[in-house]
Amino acid sequence: MDIYIERILRRARFLGNHHRKYIFFVETHIDKLMARLEQAMIIDQVHLWASARDYKKEMDTIATVGSSLEEKQNDLACYFALQFLQMNLSAIDILMLDLTTNPNRYAVYKQFMLRVGHDFRRLTAAYMEQLLDLYLPEEKSPEFVFLGVGTRSDQDDIDIGVVDSGAEGREVLNKAVSRMNREMFKRAISLHFHLSEHVGSPSSFSASIDEYCQLLENEIHDFVIITEMLGAAKILGSRKLFNEFHRRVTLRYNYIPQDSSLSKYHEGYLRGIIGEARSFVLRELSRDRISPKGDGLRMIKAGLYAAKTIFNLRQVNSWAIIQSLKRNDKKRAAYYDQIEAPLTFLEIFRYLYQMLIAQEEEIYLNHPAVSNNLAMVAETMGYKAIGAASATDFLLTDYYKSVRQAKETVKTLLPATITHLSHVTIFGKILRHKKVTEAGEKRIGNLAKRFLKEARFFKGTKFWDDIIDVLERKDGRILIRLANHMSILRDAEKERVIGELIEWGRNSFIGMFQFIALLYKYKNRIPDPNLFALINERFFNSYRGTSEEAQRMSIVFRHYPKLIHDYISLLSDVQQRKLYKWLNKRFSDRELLPARNRLLYLIKLHYGTSRYFKRVMNRVLGKHPDYLEYLDDPHRLSLIGKGHLAEVERAQNIKQKLQNLVIYYDFEFFRDCLSALSDTPPQTIAMEFTEFTDTYLRMLFDTCKQEIDDRYETHIKTKDLLGIFVTGGHGHMLAFDDDYDLIILLNSSDSEILDYATKIISRMHTEIVKCGIIPHYRLSDYSGSYICTFLQLRQLLNSPGVDRFVDKSQLLGARMVVGSTVLQQEFVNTFIQPYIYDDRKNYIQELVHDIYERHRSFEKDTPEFINLKEGPGGLRDIEMFLLICRALFKVSEHSNYKLFIQLSTLVPEFAHSFQMFYRHYEFLRKIRDLNRLILSAGDYINVPYVEMLSQNMITASPDLDRHNLAQDIRNTMAKVVIEIRSLIDKVVIPAISEESFVYTNFHMQHP
Repeated sequence: MDIYIERILRRARFLGNHHRKYIFFVETHIDKLMARLEQAMIIDQVHLWASARDYKKEMDTIATVGSSLEEKQNDLACYFALQFLQMNLSAIDILMLDLTTNPNRYAVYKQFMLRVGHDFRRLTAAYMEQLLDLYLPEEKSPEFVFLGVGTRSDQDDIDIGVVDSGAEGREVLNKAVSRMNREMFKRAISLHFHLSEHVGSPSSFSASIDEYCQLLENEIHDFVIITEMLGAAKILGSRKLFNEFHRRVTLRYNYIPQDSSLSKYHEGYLRGIIGEARSFVLRELSRDRISPKGDGLRMIKAGLYAAKTIFNLRQVNSWAIIQSLKRNDKKRAAYYDQIEAPLTFLEIFRYLYQMLIAQEEEIYLNHPAVSNNLAMVAETMGYKAIGAASATDFLLTDYYKSVRQAKETVKTLLPATITHLSHVTIFGKILRHKKVTEAGEKRIGNLAKRFLKEARFFKGTKFWDDIIDVLERKDGRILIRLANHMSILRDAEKERVIGELIEWGRNSFIGMFQFIALLYKYKNRIPDPNLFALINERFFNSYRGTSEEAQRMSIVFRHYPKLIHDYISLLSDVQQRKLYKWLNKRFSDRELLPARNRLLYLIKLHYGTSRYFKRVMNRVLGKHPDYLEYLDDPHRLSLIGKGHLAEVERAQNIKQKLQNLVIYYDFEFFRDCLSALSDTPPQTIAMEFTEFTDTYLRMLFDTCKQEIDDRYETHIKTKDLLGIFVTGGHGHMLAFDDDYDLIILLNSSDSEILDYATKIISRMHTEIVKCGIIPHYRLSDYSGSYICTFLQLRQLLNSPGVDRFVDKSQLLGARMVVGSTVLQQEFVNTFIQPYIYDDRKNYIQELVHDIYERHRSFEKDTPEFINLKEGPGGLRDIEMFLLICRALFKVSEHSNYKLFIQLSTLVPEFAHSFQMFYRHYEFLRKIRDLNRLILSAGDYINVPYVEMLSQNMITASPDLDRHNLAQDIRNTMAKVVIEIRSLIDKVVIPAISEESFVYTNFHMQHP
């Protein structure tokens, strides 16, 4: 073997493993080839140790020295292998040289890719042509052309299409192509007859132009195949046949205004390729692998080929297309410049990885060998380590930068393509009810039938946003007409049309979800009241519950969350549960799992929650659908809540501040609901609820006060004499009351201050109602106003012969949220101390009397319902007992949860009893909260549905059986009754003077 050839083979061993086939073939056959060339005295006419200038000429020479077909095949294959190895080695050498002398790395990359693509196509074309010369009989050779329909530089296989002149001579051609295919698969690079898999006879490698036309006439077919045809370049064969193929087949997909008969082909291709480009723009990058083709190249080429057809370009090379687009589409020339860099980087990265490492499309970053492999690619591309950052680090940084830039640029280019589509679409003429161009047809006829008839041609395409936009224009006029035309069809025909509509929708989930949402929006203006429900149900029933459907819906949800949220809201409870079950299955795409899990969570919120919760959920998500992305991210939701509060504080005017306050309140309420549904402890929920409601009321007061000051141009000073108190559940720092129990006190009888304060509270009332809250102004029945003065309250409490037990309880539970500490202390000194603490014996007696009287007169719970609030051992019992303790021990703690802990310290001998009591209260409060969020906002537990609560419970009580929750609730309430009696007997009574405490009779009367 020649020493120069040995040197080439030695260097070639550093190329990827797939090159070993070529090394082995050269080692096996080079000596025989050289011997035959020397014997024929023509070895000087063939380059064996250097790259050839004319592959075809040298292969012609080599083909003459073999005496048999096998020798000719071996000689040609040996020569091809040797030139292929030298071509790759030479390309790398030139690349690394250019990178050391040219600072413009991307310019070097681009020239490298153009050069290797050109050289590879020349080498493979010469080899294929020589093999066909061996296999085709000269006298029967038919007319044909081989088309390259893939990337020129792809070395893993060669994507080709073979076009012939018709059935005559096809058998001869197919036999030759079959032999060539086997030979190249065995000794060189495999061929992929992609077009032949879709066109013509399944047993044929070739098809005629007529067969292409026949296939493409009735439907748009696979737009990926069309993209390959649009990128077809002649490899070998008839130039005339190639030109005819371009004129009759590929040219129909270009935009040619003067030939309207071709517009539907152009439209169909755009619908397919826009959908393809959008799907790649929406596709998330994998965390553990990269794929230059899937991450960026297919998306880039989809965007370029869409533009290529719009501007009727003939170029097929991506860089050449970009240059032509910059000349023809000057408005977007900057974007084409931006897309060239990622195209160049991703092409060379993919090419070098496949040349140097392995012919794989996906690179798994966690694989042990990948680090070394990428280091080799990085070095070849001119990257160097700097400090602690390796060359591979810089390579991957540029990789992700290129992918992001590609996504952003394609995303920016798509709107212009969509606008063009909306101008040329045949549906525009149909939907606007204009004359159409088809001969003999003057009017549209039934719009629904005509729409679906035309849609058949576009079967399989996924982009219909432009049509949805047209349907929605002018207040849905066209949609309503379409629906009306569907409604007037006879039953059988209507059934067929709806079936076709559903089939259309299965190809485009986005389009169908948008269509269904529009039907719902305008359903009251459609004569057929059942049409929306019928189409919605039929489409839902078309689901097969497959993993592929689950993945598609998860992708749509990830990027169009509001669309899916709106669609789910249109489904029945039963359908929502079915959808949850269908989506809850194993996925092949792990990157979609977070989106799928959020979607499952959203569906569960729809079917598994009450109207009380959904009212605020729909308000929040309707205004901010982007929050759907963070449903299962409590930390991010917390940050969003703080952001809304900051927006309130920095609002530029009163109107904006009040609007922001509503948004803040709704969001925080929604966030607290989600926390409760995720089993956050009730005490934490109550604390967070209290914090944001108090903040809301304080900021609302300040804002309304400022508005009144500005409106009346007055600056009346309240002298810290006005206080806003919350009582009831809010007063005790509990969550999820849908009303506000407010006590507004003014420590002054000044009419001017009273009028001023009333204006503020009245304005607050209007804003509170906007949040869906019902404000109750305790004491207003007596004062006749939102506000009660200290004087009026003293008169009320001193009224002779009137039982003020309820009013005193409201005052004892009152917590100030607006006012001064001076006013707070004055409130305690004026009302709490004299009327409750100093008279606690009578007050406690009334509380005990009320507890036992309710126990005695309460009608027993039915098997279907449990009264969680008013029933014996219910929440009212516990909270009244805590009022007893507040009065008994003069405790100022407002939080019921914290009061239990304080009582354990005040009465240490009964600490265990208070701890058990606390656990029961926490459990019942949790049940009450979940009942409001999941079943209904009432205080009755609906026993047949109580298991729905258990699905959202993780209770700390080990003795509770989630599978028999209703019985656990009843048992807990029974224990509370016993504990209250015991603590009244052992703690309350001993602390009260016995002669003044009339208690025994009530106790004895209770069963």
